[in-house]
Amino acid sequence: MAIKLSTLILDTSPHIHNQTFQVGDYVVLHSLSTANFNSRCGYITVGPDPSNEGRYCVQTDDDGKVVNVKPSNIRLHVRTTAELLMERQRIDNATTLNRVEVADPEMMALTRMMMSSFNEQMQMELYGRRIPVLPDFRIELVEEGGYPEGVDEVWAHDHLSISYENAAASPHVKEMSFIRPKYEPHPSEAAKRLGRPTVDKLQWYYSSRAVGDIYTDREDHVYPGSVRHNYSNQGYRRYLLHQGKTHVAVGFVDLGILFESDICPGGDWDEAQPQPLHFIGVERSAFSVAKTHVIWEMIRECAIWELLRDDLDVPDCKVPGSIDSVLQVWFSSTWTSFTEHLVKAVFETLCQPERQYHKEVRQTLEHWKRAPTMSLKQARKAHIERISKGRSSIGKMKMRKDRMAIACYELTGDFAVGETPTCGNILMFDCPDFTPPPAKDESVFAAFNFHEVMKIAIGSSPALSIIQAAEEYARRRMKKLVYWCQTNMISVDFICSTFESSIDFIASKQPWTMSWSNIVDYVRYDKFHDAARKCSRHGDTIHFAYSMNWSTDVFGTCLFDFRGPECAHRRKQILDESTEDLVEIFGKSGWDERFSLPLRQNPLDWTKILLQPRHCEKWVITHFLAHGRKSGQPCKVGQFHHAMLCPLAATGSGSIYFAWTHDPDIKFDQKEKCIPRTPGESFL
Repeated sequence: MAIKLSTLILDTSPHIHNQTFQVGDYVVLHSLSTANFNSRCGYITVGPDPSNEGRYCVQTDDDGKVVNVKPSNIRLHVRTTAELLMERQRIDNATTLNRVEVADPEMMALTRMMMSSFNEQMQMELYGRRIPVLPDFRIELVEEGGYPEGVDEVWAHDHLSISYENAAASPHVKEMSFIRPKYEPHPSEAAKRLGRPTVDKLQWYYSSRAVGDIYTDREDHVYPGSVRHNYSNQGYRRYLLHQGKTHVAVGFVDLGILFESDICPGGDWDEAQPQPLHFIGVERSAFSVAKTHVIWEMIRECAIWELLRDDLDVPDCKVPGSIDSVLQVWFSSTWTSFTEHLVKAVFETLCQPERQYHKEVRQTLEHWKRAPTMSLKQARKAHIERISKGRSSIGKMKMRKDRMAIACYELTGDFAVGETPTCGNILMFDCPDFTPPPAKDESVFAAFNFHEVMKIAIGSSPALSIIQAAEEYARRRMKKLVYWCQTNMISVDFICSTFESSIDFIASKQPWTMSWSNIVDYVRYDKFHDAARKCSRHGDTIHFAYSMNWSTDVFGTCLFDFRGPECAHRRKQILDESTEDLVEIFGKSGWDERFSLPLRQNPLDWTKILLQPRHCEKWVITHFLAHGRKSGQPCKVGQFHHAMLCPLAATGSGSIYFAWTHDPDIKFDQKEKCIPRTPGESFL
């Protein structure tokens, strides 16, 4: 039976990769007359300048100096995974605000016992609330059958003990620290709160500041490329994409936009001859592009099976194109033996010589094809290395079945494998040596639309665990992608390139919509708007993006900013009001049925719901989009909103989403376009 699937594989072409180097390349300098710069490494921040002998702008690693260098004095420096890991650790130490302070478990246990000895009146006087007893999920897990197969029991015991003691003391102990009259964040905490602060930014922060002040002397932050994401670390948003039109996704990481979005007829859609949505993904990570090829090929197999299933009398789980197998490859640390069999067949197709790929994408696919089976024990060990000590969400859950489900997920990283994982996910753990190391503490809850997951969890009967609800959410979205593929509603291109090198190519496709991930966090805003305008120079384009780091430039968006004795009353007020807001939000949504309130985590996380939304409009309209209106250029905002806290995600709850256009003829209230909406809202 023949099936027509409109898919174009395109990773490289002369008009995209026509430069020797690209912005973001990591290079080493050599043969310079200024000898002390020779052998220094750094990132290319600006492309070749034709008026200056084609020189590139390179920012060096050691001192951050920027130099203009001829192409003949640059060569690519391909680092090993170990070297990339060392760089990531250096950056994390300098920029990552540690929201999980890990003390000795025995000391935390003493604190817990002391707190439990207080009667209700003493608890109310000290903390303003009665402290509920946290069920010992360590004992519960033993009662439920013990640790999952293959898990290192010593590590698991240590992880669960720290998790339990942290949760038992949270947020009460940390709140007591914040409300001390003389509380001051440690300088290292303040520096991490500011991202990658320069001396000027630190001086700005510690000078007399008003709440809402914005740091305006922002520089480029070249994305270091020293970490890879197995899937997005930001919740997938639902957008309205248009059949017969082109959507360009810059920095797409995975197929999350398609996973969550809807498709409707385009503005000039011909019902008699419907055309597919043309999805073009532009991504600099060869790993992300290679993995997306695997995912898409598996979705194609699912589509073929859907057309044939009525003619075959075999169980769904025993046929090519299992939806759960796609989810395992995308999100799980382990596979079933059936999934491993499917993946091997997929590589036979993807690695055919006639297929054209970017060099590193080809190398990655060939590496995976040759990779031996990873044992379950090896996968468990590799998973442990991705977990930060003390990072846990088990204690946040009110229901025992949720605590057990989260505990098993944290200990294994298993997703949609049922009870029979047999081997490790080689795409997650076995990559070529030039591939960056995986991100820490990855969780499907950081990627998924958590509101939709909770609708399933709360609305199911009998009640599903939070993990089962996430799996059901993912299956529903995957079935939609299979249907789109089966009915030719979509065609895809995957481009391995930086967006700076792809501007002319993107413009030639005349995109109807463009998504930019959080590219805005790494490019100076005036340069970003210039690039976005060039990409949409033929008109009719709406852009949408999000910023994860915007709050690092806005004073008053973090509890740390209210420091010293003069702000003691304000800190207490923020803690009380944000707790009340949290209880109200969770109560209205029904989440209070599943979560213990106040959330057992550092108050820094959930005070965002009070502090940050107040400054969204000023940052988006009068700061970020103002750069797009310089020199009289049009730049109109469509919609913006602050992400809601996702209690089970380590990232993303402080992001701002926004849509805009550089086209003066577009009116958001008249032209049917794709713009972000509030979480869970219908887009049709």
